Amino acid sequence: MNPERERPRSSELVPVVLVGLDEEARGIARALALHPGIQLVAVVDRSLAGRPLRSLLPEAPEGLRVDARPQDAFRRMRGGVAVLARGRSLEEIERDLFAAVSAGLSVVGVCEELVLPEFVDPEFAERIDEAAASRGVAVVGVGLVAGFLFDRLAGTLAQACGRIRRVEALRVVDLRGRPSLARRAGLGLSAEEFDRGVDQGRVGQPGLSEACGLLAESLGLELDEVEESVDPILADEPVEVDGERLERGRVLGLSQVALGLAEGRQLVRLEVELRAGADPRDEIRVEGDPPLRLVMPGGVPEEALGWVVANAALRVAAAGPGLVHVLDLPLSH
Repeated sequence: MNPERERPRSSELVPVVLVGLDEEARGIARALALHPGIQLVAVVDRSLAGRPLRSLLPEAPEGLRVDARPQDAFRRMRGGVAVLARGRSLEEIERDLFAAVSAGLSVVGVCEELVLPEFVDPEFAERIDEAAASRGVAVVGVGLVAGFLFDRLAGTLAQACGRIRRVEALRVVDLRGRPSLARRAGLGLSAEEFDRGVDQGRVGQPGLSEACGLLAESLGLELDEVEESVDPILADEPVEVDGERLERGRVLGLSQVALGLAEGRQLVRLEVELRAGADPRDEIRVEGDPPLRLVMPGGVPEEALGWVVANAALRVAAAGPGLVHVLDLPLSH
């Protein structure tokens, strides 16, 4: 018996259009092109419009060219899924999101605020839920930290416990060789520039508060509030990172923490440490009966995001219609 899965017939494949083709989205495009249950039928990115997709992504289906307008690609689709890989906030994805739903497409959004939009903007969440339900499609937000590690994976581990008292999750990432992530962490900034970047939304890991709320909800832990902090990690001596010298006092990375509180007690603690020279790992602790600890040395690689998205695209329609959460998606691969 051949252990390799056969690729389904084209009539059984889930048609997918990808919106966005920046550095991060290339990994998503690759996973969509290689997934045996998905047919990548269109890719949209105005800055690359007209380019043969294979010139940008060798794994892409032959004959596809990059579209300029999402609406044009949506209109050509006859059902299927739109993957929105551009935009970090609900405001930034709103137009594409509602256009896809209006065209009768389910949506997977790589937007941390979409992981739990009712936490960010309850009115927006209600509008998209009503729109998706009326069209018989589903909408879900996913990611690698919020949208997988800090909610779905942590929640799955906690299923092996009885009474749960507290959950902690930690992700540590080495910023060396990661220019995009280094910019998000404020690498090389002064402390004052770092604080301004946090205030302007340019610095920090999006989605921690949303993941905190979603994890607590899935475990039946009632929170009074969620507190979040973002602090710089400063170099205590001159250091070289990727060929650049950082002086003492410059930002080497960040520590970001979201706390889920009930009557002043911590029920959920989620932390991300992004630091040049860090020893990368992912760790989940569940204080329950029995207590559990999961440690992944090296951590889940960032390129895994593409497969998180592709597997969500394959399963999103089964979780709807309406606005759904990543925890609602079937676990089957």
